[in-house]
Amino acid sequence: MLPYIPLLVSMSLLATAQSSGNVNITEIFGPALSERAKIYSVNDSNWSTETKQRWSTWDAPSYIGAVKPVTEQDVAATVKLASRYNIAFLATGGGHGASQNFANVTNAISIDLSNFNTIDVDAENNRITIGGGVTYGELYEPLSSIGKEIPTGNARCVGVVGATIGAGVGLLQGIHGYTSDALLQVTIVTAAGIPFNASTTENSDLFWAIRGAGANFGIITSATYEIYNATNGGYAQNAFLSYPPSANGSIWNILESFDETLPPELSITIGVSYNQTIQEPSIGVNLVFWGSQEEFAQYINQFIALNPTTWTNETLPWDGLTDAAGRGTACETNLHINPYTIALNQTNARVFEGFFTDFITFSQENPTYAGDFAIERYSSQGPMSAPPERRGVYPWRETKMNIVFENLYPTNSTLDTITDGFFTQQRQHFDEFSGFPTFATYVNYAHGDEGPNVWYGENNLERLSSLKRKWDSNNLFGVAKPVPLN
Repeated sequence: MLPYIPLLVSMSLLATAQSSGNVNITEIFGPALSERAKIYSVNDSNWSTETKQRWSTWDAPSYIGAVKPVTEQDVAATVKLASRYNIAFLATGGGHGASQNFANVTNAISIDLSNFNTIDVDAENNRITIGGGVTYGELYEPLSSIGKEIPTGNARCVGVVGATIGAGVGLLQGIHGYTSDALLQVTIVTAAGIPFNASTTENSDLFWAIRGAGANFGIITSATYEIYNATNGGYAQNAFLSYPPSANGSIWNILESFDETLPPELSITIGVSYNQTIQEPSIGVNLVFWGSQEEFAQYINQFIALNPTTWTNETLPWDGLTDAAGRGTACETNLHINPYTIALNQTNARVFEGFFTDFITFSQENPTYAGDFAIERYSSQGPMSAPPERRGVYPWRETKMNIVFENLYPTNSTLDTITDGFFTQQRQHFDEFSGFPTFATYVNYAHGDEGPNVWYGENNLERLSSLKRKWDSNNLFGVAKPVPLN
């Protein structure tokens, strides 16, 4: 099934006209925009400070400028004009899109949604409506201050809508499901350059498609979600434990023991990196438990018994958990990060132990490599319990964990090739013991070569392709992980 290379040459409206590199974007877009909308050239001195910058420079698109709209009509006009003049475009929310296929977008404009930052909380009806540029971190205070919560991602800087249209995995998914499961309605600007509302009762076919394959269907300017009463009074137990490399086998054994017993209140994140300065690997474990310290003891004691070199345990409000975790490079920009990932439905401790050894060897052989790999283990109970009307496209709800290979190193085409070879092979090896009948991955983390069967599920493709022909027959959207027209 791997690798998959989309036929971008056939996506004529995403290709750039010969003259686009020299086009005057102010002349084209300016007259159609509202007074407060802004236009920037990539050559402007304030380009990097006034427009949202991308998380990773690896296989990044190339821009000639950005439109910073203020109204839905601004977004609609920009889409129409870009289509008319055959100018490629990408919407930018949090800037965390990363895929090998973005590099095929050249001489493009960024439709920067930073001005779509409104947050309207309706606590009485357990609703929140946000603009398309709002990040997870911007939801923390408005919700926690009134005793509410929403299933969020793992870093405050990630765009809420961007995560939602893939699914939105995170610490609260075992209890509430994905962020997309909380989604109630959106306003989306489609390829026609017209804003539509979509929900279970209005354009319901489009609403189904955007929850898992949303990047293929338009630009969401507004989204309404259900919010929930804060779990455990809004507090969770949060523990960090550090281990020497000799503990890795025991850690994987504990991880495997949770395959059928992980409660919805517990999440386990394991990070492994190699310190090139001191030539040593490190293993870190973060446990988050939505309950009392007494209830948490049965879980953390298993890890304390492995004699960590350091460990801490504290009770934190839910809006402080992602900051406490650090998340390394998650909120930095302009790094060269070449991501790989795979979803697993079972743990094979021997496979993890073998990869740990191979990862150390790879790091030692490539001294400029500064990447890491993380295991994000959340309960599938919330996603699997979501009623049918709350479910969208995302096909791998039974996933027990996602492995994320966050390959960070200086821009280097030779190391790109070496990294691709090593992690493609390792990903395939994990797939052999994944517990899924076919390759599976979380689309928001995907490298970009896996193919639509993996991103969206084979059983969804016929319906998705039909909707793609209806809503975006000219392939204006979805360049990174395209839904095939046929």
